[in-house]
Amino acid sequence: MARAKNKPRKPKKPNPTPKVKQIEAALTKPVDPLMELKDVLTVDMVKKYICPTANDTEIGLFLTIAKSYKLNPFKREIYLVIYDGKNGREVSVQVGYEVYLKRASRIPAYAGFKAWTEPKDAKIPVKACVKVFRKDWKEPLEHEVDFDEFVKMRWDKEARRLVPTKFWKKMPKSMIKKVVISQAFRQAFPDEMGGLPYIQEEIHPKENIKDAEATVTPAETHVKMPERTDKSVKPKPEAKKPDPPKEPAKPVQPAVKYVSPGQIETLKGLCVAKNLDPDEIAHSYFGANSVKTLPANKAGMFMNEVSKIK
Repeated sequence: MARAKNKPRKPKKPNPTPKVKQIEAALTKPVDPLMELKDVLTVDMVKKYICPTANDTEIGLFLTIAKSYKLNPFKREIYLVIYDGKNGREVSVQVGYEVYLKRASRIPAYAGFKAWTEPKDAKIPVKACVKVFRKDWKEPLEHEVDFDEFVKMRWDKEARRLVPTKFWKKMPKSMIKKVVISQAFRQAFPDEMGGLPYIQEEIHPKENIKDAEATVTPAETHVKMPERTDKSVKPKPEAKKPDPPKEPAKPVQPAVKYVSPGQIETLKGLCVAKNLDPDEIAHSYFGANSVKTLPANKAGMFMNEVSKIK
């Protein structure tokens, strides 16, 4: 009787060394991308991938906000927007609407919200309303915003009038509900969301919209005079009128560029975290009547002064 062939034995795996176990644990451990951003996100990276037109000062403000609130620009959680406003070049730091929903879901006291528009059957709403519930409150926070205050408009050349932009025309109810929910969350959870930048739908448009009435320049009138028959007699030249005296040029005062609404909210949030009055800081350190009249180039200095206060 033939003997069965012995099957080759599989080699035993060597017991992992402590160093190997440490590496395997590090690879299987969930990585927090927000923590990595503190070391990875740099000025050069923002210029290359996020906002090539931003300067170092604007990027510095963006990085400060992104790292302070642990917002990842590569997940579309925070944006750096540069645009031409009424006072020239302006910068705006904005966050995505989903950031508010994610932050709210992590708060133990959060108990949901209910949002709607009025009138309910209207295609274009008049206002949006919301109720935000907290487990430690008997009554919910109620908030509402008017549609006309936030709808974004553009100039239609063919219709020669202002019309809503693409998304505000396509889904007006969804857009205005984003505004009311974001504002209500900041009010209901000031410790967790106070100071978060505005969402894009909250920012009022700064575009230079052309006037509804076009400016018409009257054409010059040319009158053809008949030729003289007697060319020997030359017409007398008209006496030259003296030029009117020139008024001395008045010195032009440069327009002061104040902090944007998004920067104001950020500065207020930093002060709230330390129980400080932002208007008092603006007045005491920079001579401004309030944080709203703080020059834009002082925003970084404002944040530095607040960070020094313990």
